[in-house]
Amino acid sequence: MQLPAFLHYSIISKRLKFRSIIRSHRKTKELSAIEVQRTEEELSPSWCGLGGGCLGGGGLGGGCFGGEPLWPRVCPPRVWLPEPLSFRFLTDDIILVLVIIAATPSIPVNRKLEGKVAIVTGGASGIGETTVRFFAEHGARAVVIADIQAEKGRSVAESVGSWRCSYVQCDVTDEEQVKSMVEWTVKTYGGLDIMFSNAGTVSSSEQTILELDFSQYDTLMLVNVRGMAVCVKQAARKMIDLGTKGSIVCSASVMAAIGTQKFTDYAMSKHAVLGLVRAASQQLGAHGIRVNCVSPNVMVTPLIEKVGLDATIVENVFGPFTSLKGTVLTTAHVAEAVLFLASEDSAFVSGHNLVVDGALISMPIFK
Repeated sequence: MQLPAFLHYSIISKRLKFRSIIRSHRKTKELSAIEVQRTEEELSPSWCGLGGGCLGGGGLGGGCFGGEPLWPRVCPPRVWLPEPLSFRFLTDDIILVLVIIAATPSIPVNRKLEGKVAIVTGGASGIGETTVRFFAEHGARAVVIADIQAEKGRSVAESVGSWRCSYVQCDVTDEEQVKSMVEWTVKTYGGLDIMFSNAGTVSSSEQTILELDFSQYDTLMLVNVRGMAVCVKQAARKMIDLGTKGSIVCSASVMAAIGTQKFTDYAMSKHAVLGLVRAASQQLGAHGIRVNCVSPNVMVTPLIEKVGLDATIVENVFGPFTSLKGTVLTTAHVAEAVLFLASEDSAFVSGHNLVVDGALISMPIFK
């Protein structure tokens, strides 16, 4: 026997409490209506179905009836129920737990970007891919992957969910492509709140100052410096046009603040990103647009693997020079930092370089 159950939210006093708890028939576990009181603001009563699906969003599972969800951020996500839900197997204690979860007026951490539209350049792999997934999990209405890796980009978008993630072929060194990608995002999703300018590259050789290959140098600077500036420019122009007080986050590096034995062109490019962020934050603050960057230490990504570094090498080379022990830097740590800068958690943070390096003592000497 499958029985529906509903939660009726009403506003009566200044406290959240149960007016009536649970009345269950021992044999069938029939769940009666439950009235919960809330008074923070005057909202219309809403009926939320508890059926198949997820305990989350604007009600329990099977959707909302009679208007907008009363508490759109109340229920924790990823608490999945059988579909359809049969009450025959539920004990009184389990039912009580479900009701308490539904009625607890807490805002879970994974709704930080609820309703936001974001672009992630270089979002098909590495830090970009992880950030795309974090943005989606934290409630972004839409995340656009802008990358030149078509197959990987489409694969990530499909895995995240086509209803909230799209892939757009875009070479950040071409300003017209970036402008078109931004326009497409706004036309498709109705706005732009976040730009994570993350696309970057490294040279294939060591690029010491005495052996600096300027053909490789030019290619790297085109992506890491020009491409970064193009993305900041086009995102900012569109945010100003829309009147959006958005957030722009750029990918820098610990090499933006410290010297290195190799990869001179890469270090130069990341110093340039830091300069871009400091200048843009001063200029765009008048429009309510925040501009920051994140500077991670070296970790295993496709970009790092391109220069011949794997997990073992990274740990053995950089581990002794990192003050923080017991934790290995991953793309998830960097994505968390980007999420902070993209969200309202950093509402008064702009022009900041958020270093994610485990208190790096110095750069090791590569051999």
